[in-house]
Amino acid sequence: MNRIEILKRLAASLDARNYLEIGVFKGDTLFPLRVPRKVAVDPSPRLRLSRKLRHCLRYPANLFNTYHRMTSDAYFRDVRPQPDSFDLVYIDGLHTYEQALRDAENALGVLRPGGVIVMHDCNPTHEGAAYRATSLADAVAASPPGWTGEWCGDVWKAIVHLRATRPDLEVVVLDCDYGVALVRRVPPGPALGVDITGLADWPYARLAAERTALLNLKPPEYLERWIASHGRGRAE
Repeated sequence: MNRIEILKRLAASLDARNYLEIGVFKGDTLFPLRVPRKVAVDPSPRLRLSRKLRHCLRYPANLFNTYHRMTSDAYFRDVRPQPDSFDLVYIDGLHTYEQALRDAENALGVLRPGGVIVMHDCNPTHEGAAYRATSLADAVAASPPGWTGEWCGDVWKAIVHLRATRPDLEVVVLDCDYGVALVRRVPPGPALGVDITGLADWPYARLAAERTALLNLKPPEYLERWIASHGRGRAE
């Protein structure tokens, strides 16, 4: 299972009509989704016209996608989408703790009741992939120990932050495709009981030692149970 399959399944289960994607790149996740209204945000997308046309033939609603060539911060600040604007939000932008957290918090402000946020790159599988950098180019230049060209950054810390500070959210990370997080509002419950002081400086070793507990890591097939529990509180 990968992020595209997960997004398709969620879009169908939610009967999603409005979708926001942060970090579009080549459109691998954007174009296949059959959602009538799709909004794409990326400061430097690489969307070939030939690919756009091919996907428009497969799903004509892609003709009406809206593209914002800007950072996600600029989108939320300047475009100002209205509350309850989106059923499904996908976050795969800059792979830093701080930016991923801002994107998640901003997305919560425009998510409709019952909506879902999906976040990618939340479970780096080795230290090189988790290297803390401000861009992929910086990570490549640093070539940290264990570097293989795969870069998740420290998005995983945004997951820990949300789980520790937002008891009104259920956050689950599916153990596939570098970690796909599912975020939704639920009745308040117990938060993750960890002190996140200095979280930005936590080493990868902390994640490696406490991965399942910190991320609420679940096998990919847990997705169906999670969807089935929709509207009934936290999945068991």
